[in-house]
Amino acid sequence: MDSVVTGQILALVTALCWALNSATYSVLGKTVKSSSLAHARSLFAVPFVFILMVFTEGFSFLNISSRSFTALMLSGVTGYYITDVLMFYAYVALGPREALVIMTFSPVVSSILSGLCFGEVLSAGQWISILLIITGITLMVLDEILSSREVRSRNRAVKGMSAAFAGALFQAVSYILARYALDDVGPVSTNFLRNLAGLMCFIVISFLPKSTFRKDAVFLKDRKMLGQLLFACITGPVLGMSFQMMALRLAPVGIVSALSQISPLYMLPIDILFLKKKVHIVSVAGTIISIVGAVMLFI
Repeated sequence: MDSVVTGQILALVTALCWALNSATYSVLGKTVKSSSLAHARSLFAVPFVFILMVFTEGFSFLNISSRSFTALMLSGVTGYYITDVLMFYAYVALGPREALVIMTFSPVVSSILSGLCFGEVLSAGQWISILLIITGITLMVLDEILSSREVRSRNRAVKGMSAAFAGALFQAVSYILARYALDDVGPVSTNFLRNLAGLMCFIVISFLPKSTFRKDAVFLKDRKMLGQLLFACITGPVLGMSFQMMALRLAPVGIVSALSQISPLYMLPIDILFLKKKVHIVSVAGTIISIVGAVMLFI
């Protein structure tokens, strides 16, 4: 099988992992602060990714260059700290499917940045795909605002969308930084170092006077919530991101980023069957258009 095709398939698997991850966090986020969830996830993810790294790549990351190490530290800060906090807030304030659809804006930025940094030039078909993605996002945003009739609810939706858009931008930057280092170290090792950088940020923040993590961490004593957190941890930062790093090594950044964003396709049945959420026809149309745009990058 062609390496690019393999990378694209891994990106699709990544999308499924993140759909399961976001659905679980949207449930947990109703009772636990988003920043505390992000902190707890990093706390559990690092040892799991470390074990996976040891069995698959050993300790090859010890030979990494200083430039690649710096790039991965910055990638971890932007991807596993800033993006996570923004997206967890968006999952709760906006809803996981809507937040994930807005995150499909990330491939647009990734494609532009990868062209500037790695010389990956976009074709006319790829630009059409990007236009479809933006159109779908616009429909989702308008539907979310118009369906929120209460002022408080509408303000919350706007804040959620702003957080999701900002998360998309930081995620794109994080991917470019990670792609830079992938020529120097394995994908799972890359994921480990990025997770470690994110965890270091949360540890520093937890000691600030206004931090509530140590108080919020009481939720970890609840077995059901702990099980949900572990499930989200395995599907997201452990397997999902490891698959994505593998995909970035095999296929262009813009294509991998786009295919990884088709999680809304998986979220439709999850929203309807498990989260019991009412899905409007405009949201469905926006989701489908965004997915079509992302899938066209695969063709």
